[in-house]
Amino acid sequence: VCFGKHGEFREVSRAFLKGHSAGVYGFAFSNDSRRMATVSKDGTWKLWDTDVEYKKQQDPYLLYTGHLSIREPCRIALSPDARVVAISSLFDITVFSTRTGEVEEEFLSVHGDAITDLTFDTANKFLVSSGERAIRVFHNTAGYRAAIADMKDLLKKATNKGTKDRLQQQINDAQSALDAVCK
Repeated sequence: VCFGKHGEFREVSRAFLKGHSAGVYGFAFSNDSRRMATVSKDGTWKLWDTDVEYKKQQDPYLLYTGHLSIREPCRIALSPDARVVAISSLFDITVFSTRTGEVEEEFLSVHGDAITDLTFDTANKFLVSSGERAIRVFHNTAGYRAAIADMKDLLKKATNKGTKDRLQQQINDAQSALDAVCK
């Protein structure tokens, strides 16, 4: 989707993601549309950098490929800040770090029937699933941990005291929020 300098809609350009060896079950974008996650019948999930110049024929860049055992139906959700991806497979949910690709959490037998939808709230605090006429809400603890890790990396690179103090305060606040939900 292309917009002008003042935010007005211009056109829609076609783009292709190449990399899965079988059909794609689903996809999800981050809030700013700079990242996209896909999950496929080939047993992989992929994280893409979609912040490219389509006018110059650039394709999205593959950032990471993860592997998992998939049972249908399958859903995928990417956190608003693109730090966490959640994938449901039948009754179960697996949460991955997009930074490392590691499994952060697994929620087994979440619903009695297949999961019908999966999403993060816009504030990035909760992961929500639906199925069997019920909604389940989970704290996005993987998101808190990923944000803390990113801020610690920034703190190591910070050069002035004001930036260091601000980052340390943000780390402390995020750690307190994480501790509060992990009691």
